[in-house]
Amino acid sequence: MTLSSLVTGCDSVITTNLTVNPLPTITVSDATICEGETTTLTASGADTYTWSPATGLSATTGDTVDANPVATTTYTVTGTDANGCENTGTGTVTVNPLPVTSPIFHD
Repeated sequence: MTLSSLVTGCDSVITTNLTVNPLPTITVSDATICEGETTTLTASGADTYTWSPATGLSATTGDTVDANPVATTTYTVTGTDANGCENTGTGTVTVNPLPVTSPIFHD
C-alpha cells in the first residue's frame, strides 16, 4: 500500500523509462621513437579528448597530438562522447636511446 492510497484510497503507478548509454571505447596509438624525435599520437572512439600527463605533448586536448618525451611515457586519454559518457585509454611512446659511437681517428 502506498502513502497516496492511505490518504485518498487510490493507488497510482508512475512509469519511468531509463536509458543506459554504453561507455565509449577509447583507442590510442602507440609509438617507438629515438631520443629527440617527435611522433604523432591519435585517439579515437569519442567526441572530445583530454591527454595526460602533459609532459612532452604539443597539446592536452584533441584527437591528435605530437609527442616528444625524453623518456618512455604512457599517456592516458579521457574521451567523452555526445552523451557525456567518459572512458579512458592509454598509449605509450617508447623512447630508445641514441647509439653510442666511438670517434674515428684519421692519420
